[in-house]
Amino acid sequence: MGDFDVTNIPVITGRGDLIVKTQDITGKIQTITIPYYASPSLLHEGLSNFSYEAGFQRQDFAIYSNDYKYLVLNTDYMLGMNDYLTSGGRFEFLKNNGAVRVTNNLKIGNFGIIGISAASNIKNFGRSQRINCGYTYESEYFDINSNLDWNNSNYQDVYNYPDKTFSSLNYQISASCGNTDFGNISVNFLSFVVNNTIQQGKRTNIISSTYQRNITKKGFLSFTIGTDLNSKRKNNFAYMSFNFNLDGNKSISFTDSYQNKYHTKQLGISSPVTSNMGWGYNANIIKAKATNYNVQLNRNGKNNDIGVYLQKNDIETMKQFNIKGGIVSIDKSYYVTRPITGGLALIKVNSLKNVGVYNNNLLAGYTDDKGKMLVPNVTPYVPSEIRLDDENLPLNTEFEEIALKVAPKTKSAVLLDFNVNIIKSVEMTMFDSNKHFISFDSTVNIEGLDEEIFVGYDGKVYINDIKDLEVLNGSICDENEENNRCCHFSVPVNRDLNDPVIDLGEAICK
Repeated sequence: MGDFDVTNIPVITGRGDLIVKTQDITGKIQTITIPYYASPSLLHEGLSNFSYEAGFQRQDFAIYSNDYKYLVLNTDYMLGMNDYLTSGGRFEFLKNNGAVRVTNNLKIGNFGIIGISAASNIKNFGRSQRINCGYTYESEYFDINSNLDWNNSNYQDVYNYPDKTFSSLNYQISASCGNTDFGNISVNFLSFVVNNTIQQGKRTNIISSTYQRNITKKGFLSFTIGTDLNSKRKNNFAYMSFNFNLDGNKSISFTDSYQNKYHTKQLGISSPVTSNMGWGYNANIIKAKATNYNVQLNRNGKNNDIGVYLQKNDIETMKQFNIKGGIVSIDKSYYVTRPITGGLALIKVNSLKNVGVYNNNLLAGYTDDKGKMLVPNVTPYVPSEIRLDDENLPLNTEFEEIALKVAPKTKSAVLLDFNVNIIKSVEMTMFDSNKHFISFDSTVNIEGLDEEIFVGYDGKVYINDIKDLEVLNGSICDENEENNRCCHFSVPVNRDLNDPVIDLGEAICK
């Protein structure tokens, strides 16, 4: 048995086994089990992943909307060194502050991933460090995750400038186990310090446990309890939630929570908009010290998005109605469309109307009287498939492709012409002068047409496109006959008929 490749393997994360069964010519079956460990933090040898970003830091967040200052630059680069090690780095810069980081992710056989990162400010290099260590293991029945983060008092977090990041040790560890029959139980411990620019905060140690299980085919139960070990009497919490999925992408949820002596119950029902267009709603009733609610109704249409919002909290009741849309000028035409957040694609399908257009298998709409349609919010920079619904295309059309790939820039448009041609197809039954069917496979030549045409069984002749001809003048030659005998015919065409294939009836070739 030689080498072979296994393709189209589904996305896998964690520990697993690849089982290969081979059978020789005698019928003997051999089973080979190959253990593996896969992780998105690892790259294949020689494969790289990188990004470059630039922007401006927002000032007075949640106070002012458009107050930006200080240019921000960062770049990331990761490279697969071999099947076990992926290494890389990161550079950050803001005003006169910068930082560099080195990261290494190491696979320990089939027993998980160790990640180690070390960072330092460019200023005070060597005296302002930050270190992060982590370990992750995932398998079918058991997962474990741990993380430790530390920085010294000189380290300045670039993105929090000018706020100061104080020295502290934060760490977290969690473990879970379970299966589909008994559910999943997890335990998590988190220790951290909330720091600010004035003083260093107190340490918080939270331990919690969660149990999750599918109690029916459509019902899911989750229960969580926890406490702050440094303040057991004040900071205790418990959550219980139940979710039930109904038909048609509808769901009902119930949540009962207790935290710091406050008891809250919430009942919700939702049906989100599952495609580019349609109706959706979400409603919640919250019972705490008072009864509050929020209701949201959405409609995504071809030309606009409409939303109705009702909300009542302890202080006030709010009502809101929104209608959003856009106007686009392209290809000497104007289009009213939904809010534009991505790219645009103008679809041209000759002059055929009511042809369905799909964006990545989601119905985007139908072509207008001019055979055009503007597809809004195509994913920018990433290839998307724009496809025509071939069931909406008439039989008298000819095209090369019904699906094209497009990757527009953000809020820019591309033109996709599917080059769909409308053709005039005809069929007729040919007889000779003795009222006998013309011989099968005889060659048909028609003046003005380059199409290669042959006679079918029972004298049937099909012509894919007669173009602009109003009379079919031609000849039929039987190469099997002695001297390649030919006859001639002239058949008028009624072009007023709108049938996909015009039946010209019977014709005599003399």
